[in-house]
Amino acid sequence: TDEESGTLKEVIIMRVPPSAHIFNVVEHGRRWLRCLEYSSDAALCLGELVRGPLSVNPKPQPHWQVGDADVPYTPKASLLLTRSLTKDEPVQTFVPERFLRGLLPEALV
Repeated sequence: TDEESGTLKEVIIMRVPPSAHIFNVVEHGRRWLRCLEYSSDAALCLGELVRGPLSVNPKPQPHWQVGDADVPYTPKASLLLTRSLTKDEPVQTFVPERFLRGLLPEALV
């Protein structure tokens, strides 16, 4: 948790290839979902971050860092959308695009 803003953060660190991804864990429709905020290597990130600074880190090898890990989350009103097409099929839930970035490849979002 970010002590100043009270924003819950989730950090995913990968050993091979070395990278770190930081998500804000936010409430949406009384459910907790991740929102990608920072990636230590843009080439290894599944989502494309369009906000935040873009910089090159030369160590240990040149790679692009993108995003800002210090972005606080301000709670907003939200609505959960679900539908049931038939009795035999499970209930479908709409998940906004911002919560899929970094979890699915950008081409699928």
